[in-house]
Amino acid sequence: MGFRTANLAVPDQLRPLGDGVYAAYAQVDGTRYKAAVNVGVAATFADRATATCEVHLLDFAGDLYGKPVKVEFLHWLRPMRKFDDVEELIATVKGNIQWVRENL
Repeated sequence: MGFRTANLAVPDQLRPLGDGVYAAYAQVDGTRYKAAVNVGVAATFADRATATCEVHLLDFAGDLYGKPVKVEFLHWLRPMRKFDDVEELIATVKGNIQWVRENL
């Protein structure tokens, strides 16, 4: 879909937040990035997705594989929802990212 994410495996018992989309900061290798974060099962792809924490780091270029990522949640943006089509999902994600860019 054009959005690179760090897909973090977080056991249910360690997930203090409810499912939804959040504005956050993510820290990698000592650098802090604005981030849009999806927590839970992506409703549009629920038939083939698993519960996860997907972190999109704004303005990050590089490889995150095997690196620890610290996420600081700041603001709840919206609940999880099923979209009618992928284009609507992409437009909404772009809007979430823009909100994070302008407001954090």
